[in-house]
Amino acid sequence: MFSTDIDVMQRAIRIARTGHGLVEPNPMVGAVIVDGERNLIAEGYHQKFGEAHAEINAIRLAGKATRGADLFVTLATLVVTSRQAGRGSRDDLVNHKNMANYKRK
Repeated sequence: MFSTDIDVMQRAIRIARTGHGLVEPNPMVGAVIVDGERNLIAEGYHQKFGEAHAEINAIRLAGKATRGADLFVTLATLVVTSRQAGRGSRDDLVNHKNMANYKRK
């Protein structure tokens, strides 16, 4: 369990660094999904250039546990392509998964 939102975001920053040297020219990005009490549900990072973004990886791992959860992402781009998510914008994906909040650095 994380004590504060800052703790969750710091975790997202730490896992983002896992993509160092693998995602260029894209930035390293981390995502953490927690429940209302800040218990970890899932986390993900951008693993390789041209592949799924951090939040998509986290959402895939979380499965149905995303309902009512909070998504923390270290960097938000404008659109997740339909190839990655099957939907348009990232906000649409978060709404589709019934997440409570989408928090960006």
